Amino acid sequence: MKLALVYDRINKWGGAERLLTHLHHLWPQAPVYTGVYHPKRTPWARGWDIRPSFVNRLPFASANHEWYFWLMPLAFETFNFDGFNTVFSICADFTKGIITNPKQTHISYILSPTRYLWLAPQEYRHWAKFPLMPIVLNKLRLWDYLAAQRPDVLLTISQTVRRQIHKYYHRDATVIYPPTDTDFFKPKTENWQLTTDNYFLIVSRLVPHKNIKLAITAFNQLQLPLKIVGTGRHGQRLRRLAGPTVEFIGELTDSQLLGYYQSCRGLIFPGEESFGLTMVEAQACGKPIIALNRGGAAEIINHETGILFDSPTISNLVTAVKNFPKASFSWQACRHNAHRFSLDKFNRAMEQIL
Repeated sequence: MKLALVYDRINKWGGAERLLTHLHHLWPQAPVYTGVYHPKRTPWARGWDIRPSFVNRLPFASANHEWYFWLMPLAFETFNFDGFNTVFSICADFTKGIITNPKQTHISYILSPTRYLWLAPQEYRHWAKFPLMPIVLNKLRLWDYLAAQRPDVLLTISQTVRRQIHKYYHRDATVIYPPTDTDFFKPKTENWQLTTDNYFLIVSRLVPHKNIKLAITAFNQLQLPLKIVGTGRHGQRLRRLAGPTVEFIGELTDSQLLGYYQSCRGLIFPGEESFGLTMVEAQACGKPIIALNRGGAAEIINHETGILFDSPTISNLVTAVKNFPKASFSWQACRHNAHRFSLDKFNRAMEQIL
């Protein structure tokens, strides 16, 4: 089997990039086609056969891909996959729109329907002030729908996204949960309570839809320690909002991140995500979660492993944190729950699909 990988953009690090890294580990000879590539920001991809689109040659495109979102459909449609019999795309935006020939199999692993077109257009309402932008977005919705009809097989990361795919693309998809290395993410000792410090933890990119502002405001009110791991374009704005008990850690290596998971009281997950890999990583380390009861959190967390709050309000999160000491969680239950998303289960599922 000659296989090619396709991914929207290689210019940052996050949960989707962790998935891409694992897929590349499974198929190390596969080249990776992508919209834009920023080598300095992505040392984790060093040595890969990365083939960026023509958009990558445009001014500042590798660092500011959003400037050229309107060109991305063309960028992915112009890739040539001659010589491959299987093409595997990992898609949050445009990769599902690649064009393959009748003898090739296109498997698309959908992380989410294109967020700004279907799920949260209000987050991008500032675009509406530009002339013709509403027309461009409507054209992109039509293209996105048609592009979703092209893959031969649709996979997805959660039941939440499966329902969204059915709603927006009128197709069914097979759920294969993203993998977590539960041999690496694990408790420090046999009793997680003995290695717990006083702080709560957030691990996230600092962008609006992650809802980090809600958590900061709640912990300002609670006057409890909160450590935030991650970077993003709204980092400075969130730092200005933070009170004295909120600390920004920045970007960490996996080994450093493991230490923070192992030592925290629990993970705070205030936003709605299609899955939420950091929740599984924390659970693998024996840690309970406080999360918004939407999206992937409802599929990951149960009453033995965390607290779900129903709506994204400060008062609901404050109440959940206050109820946290009253709950009875065991590190064994958290870790057992995380094994549902192990590397071995993911690998077996991918083997069956191929």
